[in-house]
Amino acid sequence: MKGIGEKIRKIRNIRGYSQEYMGIRLKMSQNNYSRIELDQINLTLKTLAEIAEVLEINTQEILTFNESRLFNASMPEEVPVMVRNSYQQTPLVSMLQEEIVNLREDRKRLLSMLERTQPGLS
Repeated sequence: MKGIGEKIRKIRNIRGYSQEYMGIRLKMSQNNYSRIELDQINLTLKTLAEIAEVLEINTQEILTFNESRLFNASMPEEVPVMVRNSYQQTPLVSMLQEEIVNLREDRKRLLSMLERTQPGLS
């Protein structure tokens, strides 16, 4: 299954998962997982199915992954299931949502401080 590693890498990046995370979930070292993405290891169907499970998609979506479909889909029903699922909570999404909440709170606090020191400015 040559060329599959690049597809797996792109899907992993969309999910916001690190190679280390994938290795842990697949019970292998990060180095061995990296070799999968570099097509240095011939994947078995069993390993491909395990990777698909971690990525929360099916093996067919990995095999047929085409990033132009991902970015050029014009209607929601045309968007692949993997892409729709990628907007679920991933570690990266959770972290960014938390950061947005913190920034909004900081903004309110700073505007309040500014209003106290210079009424009518904000």
